[in-house]
Amino acid sequence: MEAALKNPNSVSKTITCKFCERLFEYEPVLFNGREMFPLVSCFECTALESEKAEEADRERKHKDLLLSWEKIIIADIYNETDPSHSSINPIAARLCLQWKFERRGKGLGLVGKTGIGKTRCLHLALKQAHLAGHSCFAVRHTTFADAVEASYSDDKQERARAADVIRLARFCDVLLMDDLGKARATPSRDEAIEDLIERRTGCGRPILWSANSGGEWLIQRFGPDRGPAIVRRLAEFCVIPNLPR
Repeated sequence: MEAALKNPNSVSKTITCKFCERLFEYEPVLFNGREMFPLVSCFECTALESEKAEEADRERKHKDLLLSWEKIIIADIYNETDPSHSSINPIAARLCLQWKFERRGKGLGLVGKTGIGKTRCLHLALKQAHLAGHSCFAVRHTTFADAVEASYSDDKQERARAADVIRLARFCDVLLMDDLGKARATPSRDEAIEDLIERRTGCGRPILWSANSGGEWLIQRFGPDRGPAIVRRLAEFCVIPNLPR
């Protein structure tokens, strides 16, 4: 059957595989009498080496992502988190471990008292998204608000650094905003956070966020003009579990 399928005008070549050292036969591809892309290994070893190369490439990319992860986290203490630690709320940990990035999917908001591991849990979700290859950024509300003010600085370098923070917060696939509402209130700062939430939810870019108090406090914090809109957007585009207040 194999003989019947062969091209009668083809020329076969027999060589020794450099990996398994077995003889194998193949039909060389010739161009103007010269062999193009000569084989050095049998088909089985070629496939095996290709799989090894792909696995090595996956491992290299994973290591690169782990290194870049350290540049994304808010602080070194969030590099590794034990979700079973007694200080971490189990509901928050479970939801964050289950959360997966989806374009136009919902984000996740953790509201509750300090000390229950909200930020640690959100870093678990963010890390999963990062290792899956999505662009991620983590920032405290105070840091973002400071960047908004610094964007008007006379210092060119300070303006450039502030622009980077604002750009990353706006356009990364997944944003972690920690301590929402904690930043000192000014019209420009609050306008920027409202704009950020509107931009991200409008474009289907998920937000992972934490706050020490719930919707009523956030409405009071951002005022009657912006507070209701911010809370409405967060409630519509985020899962917000019931945690100890």
